[in-house]
Amino acid sequence: MASLGEFLKSERESRGILLEDIAKETKISLEFLTALERDEFTGIPGEIFVIGFIRNYSKYIGINEEDAVNLYKTQKIEDDLKLDKIYQMNLKKRVIYRKSFWSILTIVFILVIIILFSIMRSANINKNIAVKKVVNSAGTYPVAVTYPMPVSTYSTKETVEVKNEKPKKGKLFLILKAEGNNEKVWLGYCYDEICKLSHDKWQSIFLKEGQRLKIEGKDIVGVIAGDAGFIRLYLNNKDIGVLGKKGEVRTKIFRNSK
Repeated sequence: MASLGEFLKSERESRGILLEDIAKETKISLEFLTALERDEFTGIPGEIFVIGFIRNYSKYIGINEEDAVNLYKTQKIEDDLKLDKIYQMNLKKRVIYRKSFWSILTIVFILVIIILFSIMRSANINKNIAVKKVVNSAGTYPVAVTYPMPVSTYSTKETVEVKNEKPKKGKLFLILKAEGNNEKVWLGYCYDEICKLSHDKWQSIFLKEGQRLKIEGKDIVGVIAGDAGFIRLYLNNKDIGVLGKKGEVRTKIFRNSK
């Protein structure tokens, strides 16, 4: 049975479609598209984006999106089982290795003691040997990793003109709240001049459920979410609902009307 990557590549090539064409239309980078066709899913930051890219890829080349996603999920389960089997085998090898290691180490230790005892006796050494045990209490901590912003993510974009909604000092305030999802939700956001730049120049962050992010801009504020259904928006302290549907990658720009 072909893997997901092999299946996608075969369907694409049979239709005479280039990866560059898909990248141009879906705004998914060639790096991520190549990773999909090679089944290198760890090269894509987050399962939400993997599934989103599979859907957009499948939709563009004209194959059933759900079939492709189900193939990915089945393959992931099989890969996890293989990794677990490999882990168990390696664990058994480690146990055997450790037993052999400690047996050899014990024999070597005994031989060293015998040799040292013989040398000390023959040389008539009578010294006290103080043994100091050095304890290292320093801990090792993992280094935090920041995922690059998946700037080429295909998304639905909407611009909203805000009328008579200027609070104090004539600024726009947008609060983003993550809700209904135990996993992290990726967000990109902008304000004023930054919103005029490409998405790769926007700032990005991961929010956990219950966390909030406040964006303040003079004329423009914007947001792009990896899973729009889990982000609730508050514009100038008013609840305006969730950003979009669950599983949807969505961009929304709020602009003060002049």
